[in-house]
Amino acid sequence: MNSDEKLDLMLTEMQKMNEHLQNVDNYLQAVDERLQNVDNHLHTVDERLATLETDVADIKDTVHNNYDKTLEFYGTYREDRYLLDERLDEMAAHTDMLQAQTLNNTAEIRRYK
Repeated sequence: MNSDEKLDLMLTEMQKMNEHLQNVDNYLQAVDERLQNVDNHLHTVDERLATLETDVADIKDTVHNNYDKTLEFYGTYREDRYLLDERLDEMAAHTDMLQAQTLNNTAEIRRYK
């Protein structure tokens, strides 16, 4: 192989390497664009997360501010429910007494007949 052929071969190899480098450069640019998109999406996620954290903090404040009212409500609810249960038990006892009295009255009426 003479020197011109060697130079041509080296030039061809350098052109191939240059094409490969261009392909790598194009690939890196595409990766950079995708990373920019990911970065933009992350900024959106960060904004949403900040909004969510603010909303959670507001909810915690509301719950904390209304905690006593909530306890009072459930305490009143339990008292009312307890009184209602007592009243229902009392009514059930009266119903049982009236049923027994009705049976006694029916038996007594039959005796008189």
